Amino acid sequence: MRVDSNAEIYYKQYDLNYHDIKHRKVHEGTDWLKLNQYFDSIRRSRQLRPIDITLEQQKNFLSQLLKSEGLSEDRNAVKPRNGYYKTFYD
Repeated sequence: MRVDSNAEIYYKQYDLNYHDIKHRKVHEGTDWLKLNQYFDSIRRSRQLRPIDITLEQQKNFLSQLLKSEGLSEDRNAVKPRNGYYKTFYD
């Protein structure tokens, strides 16, 4: 992924295969046919921030639960509260 400092966006460019129907040929990776994808870093960070916060909260909760060595909480109540982590009991 590259960054365009003038437009302040990230982008990725891919070469595309061109199917020539008339001559029944496939031109692979042509120089003139490209797929451009643009990524807005601010929008992406806005969307990922709540997920990152939830992950951090769940990680802190589970680490405190392990440190206390007393699983006083109901096992069925722990799983739905920590959806990003798989919990196993021995």
